[in-house]
Amino acid sequence: LDVDHFCATAIQKSFRGYRTRADFFYDIYRIILVQSFVRKIMLKKFSAKRLAAAVLIQKSFKGYLARANFFDLSRIILVQSLVRRVVPKKSAAKHISAVSLIQASFRNLFAKKEIENGAATKIQAQYRSHLTEERYLD
Repeated sequence: LDVDHFCATAIQKSFRGYRTRADFFYDIYRIILVQSFVRKIMLKKFSAKRLAAAVLIQKSFKGYLARANFFDLSRIILVQSLVRRVVPKKSAAKHISAVSLIQASFRNLFAKKEIENGAATKIQAQYRSHLTEERYLD
């Protein structure tokens, strides 16, 4: 009986060891599974925070660039407006001098025509006067 008892105890011991190791490995598997789910959830939360931080950084940088570009653009617009004020003044001065020259030429031409017309009128008047005197005296 002692041998049967010893053999039964050895079998039970081996089976209990096997069962304990199987339960241990199954527990490890379940722990690893739970850890992976927890890590996945934590990663989603962490990724959401990182994504929000990245979006905030990008938004701030894009705002900075937009403000810098706006200031550059406003400076460009200011220079353009100044140039657009100066260019017409210079071209207007050229046009005014050209217009003055044309006006002077026309005034000179009209003055000559007036003198010629006046002279022709005087000549005609003298001739008519002469003809009238001849007719009257004859």
